[in-house]
Amino acid sequence: GITTISMGAAPGRWVLAAVFVQPLLAVCFFPAGFAALSRIGPSGSRNLAVSLTIPIAFLLGGGAVPSLIGLMGDVVSFAAGIMLVGAAITGGALLAVWLKLR
Repeated sequence: GITTISMGAAPGRWVLAAVFVQPLLAVCFFPAGFAALSRIGPSGSRNLAVSLTIPIAFLLGGGAVPSLIGLMGDVVSFAAGIMLVGAAITGGALLAVWLKLR
């Protein structure tokens, strides 16, 4: 999330560094995220939770988020849209503190 915010806030050549570092750190989320997701619900519904997460993530990541960034680009700036998405990602990461894993 913070590296996504830096992609929108970084001036000039620093954007290249942020674009390089952001995917390197983003892939670190998936093993921990799926492990936590599989431990949230009862054992009978864990596979359902994981299998429904993928299509929902594709809909959001491939449709809603780019549309939001484009809308922000029309209204304010693309940088503001990217920083808004980064803030949402960071907020989601902060919510993980309250997860009740079984």
